[in-house]
This record gives sequence, C-alpha cells and structure tokens, in this order.
Amino acid sequence: MSLEELIAKQEIQELVNDFSNLADDRNAQGQGPLFTEDAVLEFQMGPEGEVHEIPGRDAIVAAFENTVGVNSTAKAVYHANGQLCYRCARAGGI
Repeated sequence: MSLEELIAKQEIQELVNDFSNLADDRNAQGQGPLFTEDAVLEFQMGPEGEVHEIPGRDAIVAAFENTVGVNSTAKAVYHANGQLCYRCARAGGI
C-alpha cells in the first residue's frame, strides 16, 4: 500500500470517527459540515433492504435531527467503528 493510500485510509477513518462521535453526542448540526452542500446520503433500510436517498446537506442534517438529534426519541446512540473495510481503486487514483 502506498503512502498516499495510507494517508487516505487514515483520513477516512478519522472522518468516520468524527461522524460517529457527533452522532453519539446527538449533535446533528455538528455532522452537517462533514457533508458537501450537494451530498447525497444513500442507505438501505426496511425488510427488503430498500435503497433510500436524502439529497443535500440541509436535508441530511434534518434527517439526522429526527433520528439521532434533538428531535429523536432514541434514549441513546452508540457507534463502534472497528469494522471498517477499505478498497482502493488503483486506476487513476485511490
């Protein structure tokens, strides 16, 4: 693995940790800057694993407010991040 790939891997890990720690603190507003304004959050949910999308930073933050933030009824939020897998594409970059 090249130095560039190792640096990218570390940066990804730090981003995931920041995102998760903010979620655990129920700080959806703090998560917002981790996304670009035109970000699209794609996730699977439901009995059939349906794919859903939330387009745009503001909509993503609003959704987080409802699931882990100030509007959430969840009693606690906890993330364990040790299970990350990295796949680096070698053609044209990492």
